[in-house]
Amino acid sequence: MKKKSSPLLEEWREKCSQEYGKENIKGVHQLYCAAHVLLGFHSEVMNEIKVYESSENKHPVTTLLKDASDLFGPVGDHRGVGNQWEAFCMERNFKSVIKPYKDNRFNGLFEVAAQVFHHHDDFLSILTSLKC
Repeated sequence: MKKKSSPLLEEWREKCSQEYGKENIKGVHQLYCAAHVLLGFHSEVMNEIKVYESSENKHPVTTLLKDASDLFGPVGDHRGVGNQWEAFCMERNFKSVIKPYKDNRFNGLFEVAAQVFHHHDDFLSILTSLKC
């Protein structure tokens, strides 16, 4: 089964070969082969992430990251915490890096984890100051 990117890589490799000569582009073949491995890896990981996200038994860490992103991210305004978070950030003269976790891209979970880790002390300050 040919991937959509295979013809593009093949076209690029042929263009390089014509422009620089076959002897001068030996490294291109290595890149070409490595790209196929990465594309295959990406396809398999994406399938697994979709299965994982559709299952009822999600890992607590995933739930925590998604909830923190929803609570403090741009959609947090609907839950009442977004305004306090923005005010907190302005008082301390820094910008929030938290973004919504909205899809199943390969790196989405890791991006949100880094953002939550970056702000974790700030999140705790906000949560302890809230009156429920």
